[in-house]
Amino acid sequence: MNIRLARENTSMPVDEISLYREAIPNLVINKAILSPLRHEKNPSFYVYKGKRDGSYRWYDHGTGEGGNVFSFLARFNNVDINIIKRKININKPEINDVNYEVKFKIIKAVNTSDHLSYFKQYFIDINYLNKYDVIFADLIYKKTDSGYYESNRSVPGKPIFAYLYNRIESNCFCIVNKICKDEQFYKIYFPMAKTRRFESNLRGLWVDGFRQLEYKSDMLIITKSRKDVICLDVLGFESISFNCETVNVDIEFIDILRGKYKKLYVLYDNDNAGIKGAIKLSERHRLNMIIIPNEYKTKDVSDTIKEYGVEKTKEIINDLIHNCRC
Repeated sequence: MNIRLARENTSMPVDEISLYREAIPNLVINKAILSPLRHEKNPSFYVYKGKRDGSYRWYDHGTGEGGNVFSFLARFNNVDINIIKRKININKPEINDVNYEVKFKIIKAVNTSDHLSYFKQYFIDINYLNKYDVIFADLIYKKTDSGYYESNRSVPGKPIFAYLYNRIESNCFCIVNKICKDEQFYKIYFPMAKTRRFESNLRGLWVDGFRQLEYKSDMLIITKSRKDVICLDVLGFESISFNCETVNVDIEFIDILRGKYKKLYVLYDNDNAGIKGAIKLSERHRLNMIIIPNEYKTKDVSDTIKEYGVEKTKEIINDLIHNCRC
């Protein structure tokens, strides 16, 4: 990726929206689009006008990252933010470089029948949900510059879940623990939504299932979501997932896993984005890649266990592992 940064240093200012549109020609302010920073299937990337200083900021609900136009251009071009600042004079007196942070308040549901029914189809009961810190949400409040407002509400047939991440409880392994203080982080899951199904305030790399590992097996499966981690636990497999299929994983963390397990397998979705992410991760770190065969007409572990049940899905994955050319 490369935006037109060949401009000479100049005092002539340019406006923020024009800079965003050089990278995102189809940009519409305050409307979700596919992220230009990573591959995704459902739009989760926004550019909006900040209330604090009037600058146009970006936020990726899929990764929980965001900031101003400088940080966006630095990410988009994979260069240091100071290079961007030297090349571009924004048509504003000052822009705050502090990344936009989203905070949530979760009101737990009293009537949880829809929540339980949703996970029951994946053979997941309340014990597994408690084990993996899945909260049944009734109301989601989101904080903005002017305070908290009601963002989403569970309605009959459309339950909302909050996946809890808490640094103090070591609920997950966080590579960027230097920015994780005493606050709680969430990934909000809208399973019945047709487009944007996740929203989060996670920043950096988080690992689902890390705290729950028992290290009783000689192999570990790296999958793509907390729901798949729970399904694999139901099947008797130890697994983890990263908060994004396209996230970069440091070799130091992979080495930690290799110190605990003899074999590591990558099992992502069998769609284009999942296969691409799995190939990238497995090739970069020399991991074993397995994938649900197309003959089953399911894209992931969750769909497979829902369609075929526990024993058949366990048989499918065991066959994949057995036949893997490791």
